[in-house]
Amino acid sequence: MSLFKEIERFGDLFHSIRQHEEYFVIDLKIPLNWELEHILVPHQKQLAYKINNENDTHRLISFFSTMNEGSVNLMSGVIEEVIKVNREVEEKRSLLLQKKVELENMFNSFSLTELKNISFNVETELSLKQLENFNGKKDENRPERSPMVEEEPVEGPKGDS
Repeated sequence: MSLFKEIERFGDLFHSIRQHEEYFVIDLKIPLNWELEHILVPHQKQLAYKINNENDTHRLISFFSTMNEGSVNLMSGVIEEVIKVNREVEEKRSLLLQKKVELENMFNSFSLTELKNISFNVETELSLKQLENFNGKKDENRPERSPMVEEEPVEGPKGDS
């Protein structure tokens, strides 16, 4: 694969490529809210990373590997995984917000009787393991991430004490 094709895989996140002492380095400019640590833990013996600069929206990350083809290919694959996982999370958040708006519109336009008769048909079968995740149980195979919707504390009713 050509150097251009390799760099093109990182898209607009690509910042630079360089050699530092005996290390091959790829620098990316990624959004602040992107998850790195949990994705990189399994690879911590083969590659390293350093957070360089941060601003209000992005941070510059340097990924380091030794100067051999296998290590560089591993680093490139891990970077692609970071991008894929985080873009999927972004898409899920966007979809969640879209579906929330659709649901709010339904609740605002339908009568209570109509709302009570609503059923949700899911075309994709969820495995038992996926359903357990929705019930608050941790899936050991997936990295822990920030919740997609922030929960606010709810104060209960005040009674006579």
